[in-house]
Amino acid sequence: MENAMTIIDKKQSYASACANHLQDMPWGDSCNAMATIELTQKCNLSCSFCRRCNYKSSHKSLRAVERELTTIFALSQSDTVVLTGGEPLMYPDLEAAVQMVASVGKKPVMLTNGILSTPERLIGLKAAGLFGVLFNVNARQNRPGWEGCNESELNTLRLKYAELAGEFGLHCGFNTLVFPSTLQDVQRVALWASVFSDRVHTMTFVAARMFDAAFSRSEDTPEERSSIFLSPYDADGGSDADCMTLSSHDLYDQIQKVFPGYRFNSFLGSTAQSGVLKWAMGTHLCRTGKRIGNLGPLAIRIMQRLGRRIAARDMSHFSPSLARQGWVVLLMGLLDKETRRTMWRHLSSAFTKPLELFRTLHLQTFIVMQSIDILPEGERGSCNGCTHMTTNKSNRFVFGGTMNYVLGGAARGDATPEGSAQVQWPKQSATDWRNSELERIGMTVEVYPGMKN
Repeated sequence: MENAMTIIDKKQSYASACANHLQDMPWGDSCNAMATIELTQKCNLSCSFCRRCNYKSSHKSLRAVERELTTIFALSQSDTVVLTGGEPLMYPDLEAAVQMVASVGKKPVMLTNGILSTPERLIGLKAAGLFGVLFNVNARQNRPGWEGCNESELNTLRLKYAELAGEFGLHCGFNTLVFPSTLQDVQRVALWASVFSDRVHTMTFVAARMFDAAFSRSEDTPEERSSIFLSPYDADGGSDADCMTLSSHDLYDQIQKVFPGYRFNSFLGSTAQSGVLKWAMGTHLCRTGKRIGNLGPLAIRIMQRLGRRIAARDMSHFSPSLARQGWVVLLMGLLDKETRRTMWRHLSSAFTKPLELFRTLHLQTFIVMQSIDILPEGERGSCNGCTHMTTNKSNRFVFGGTMNYVLGGAARGDATPEGSAQVQWPKQSATDWRNSELERIGMTVEVYPGMKN
């Protein structure tokens, strides 16, 4: 049986070969498509895998939100500002925050678990300028009424949310955290998304990252332990006890089993390993219920350059009206090889079904993400760019993923050279460690008035 490092080496070799043919997104401090503002850490779910603590009195003031937005506007060319939490729909001034983002010409997008999404609430948010909604739905959320459901069964809930977003003309996307035991469900979710490409514009699959019980210290309190693990529920050695070898390649492989012709067109690499796909995107064209083909790397490069020339920003989420104009993108087939294949496939359908040429072509994006890697030498491999930058107390950008892992305590130790789970812990408590790491990257907990040190 292959050991974990052999498996990782094979995946990295495969990913390196892929990366040589993809558009390397130049997203960094000031050149990135999206920025993130975390409005609160209060949440109405208790997800078993969540790395964050639920601080019930952690709402940021509108003044703090405005200060972060001012920094984003001054330092970046971001197209979209994602408002997140916690659960943003529990933030009392959400409409005001949305309006604030829209007023400076950015696209306000909300990342939510969807439980509080009602037509009445979305009416107000749409009026305030909300551009889109990203729903975080997966089988490990302890979601009331959906306990024990697998990812395939949750497609019913996803469709309900997609139809709700579509009713108000909002960009609609879904995020799904994938574990080894739910890996095969990626096929069913990807197929479902393509069938409803007229309503689902973005589908994101995230490879889970968890650490086992050896990452705890005997002197840590239960509350501190709960802030360390990405998935404490499985720390006793269950089927998902070690997700460290689950990669973007695994997710890509599952999508290809449903769509053999599926291809990525762009990626972000790793800070520690060359050729590793930490974030990869593939955009394809669909007629309702049928996938036609992909957009190639050159097409994505052209679209990004046009965005910079016309709007002086890196383009990210597209509007539902633009998503229905897939035929326009086919013109890039004159320059891009992969898009040209899609164009000919679309035109050739006229020989057997002429009316197919007049059906609406929808743009849809699949994204796969592979978060932090713990390497044999103890080094942590993160994204070499970031799709969701956030700000620190010094009015500088930091990677959103870095903040998440520090606040969650998930990267608190380094693995030994042998790659085992033994960790050399610092002497301070989990809370002290979190605060010192936040200070190191220029973050602060002071913006969350309810967060106890």
